[in-house]
Amino acid sequence: MDIEKQDNGNIVVNNDKGSYTFMDMGSYVGYRSRQWYESPRSCWKLMFFDENKEESPVHMEALVDTTGDYSRIMIEKDDFKRVLMLHGNIVDEDIIIEEEPNSLFSTKNTYVAFEDRYREKRHFNLEAYLMQAPQFVSKSGEIYTGDIASNEYLTDFLNNNIELSKTVEEASLSVEKSR
Repeated sequence: MDIEKQDNGNIVVNNDKGSYTFMDMGSYVGYRSRQWYESPRSCWKLMFFDENKEESPVHMEALVDTTGDYSRIMIEKDDFKRVLMLHGNIVDEDIIIEEEPNSLFSTKNTYVAFEDRYREKRHFNLEAYLMQAPQFVSKSGEIYTGDIASNEYLTDFLNNNIELSKTVEEASLSVEKSR
């Protein structure tokens, strides 16, 4: 495992699977609950993952909310993008979008595993949701069978956030002490 601190302050952990980019989200997380004069505490979160593969690698990126929970996790591979929307630890939406290769603004097809914009359905706890095998279906009834439908990438991303964040926190402290 190789750890590098980038010029922008991010810390990248490289291993056999790929590159995990951690960002200190402390200035954003908790800003509503602290006084304007208080210094933010560090809050290292895994925000990007890039798979080490020559052919059709996976790229993942995430967003966090002001409490430090993930609000969106996106998986991209080839012309497909899986978007998991969260509210705290609750799943709001899980869709796969097939993009038109040469167009910025149009999509070819959309496959939905779970979507509820009006909170009419029972929303799943993230842990329980990831134990299921989601089935992504288009409006025409076509079932998506690609590998980003598997929850393996999501569980790996979330587990690495927990496992590697301690290593990243130690790396950031050692860099600050050497200054």
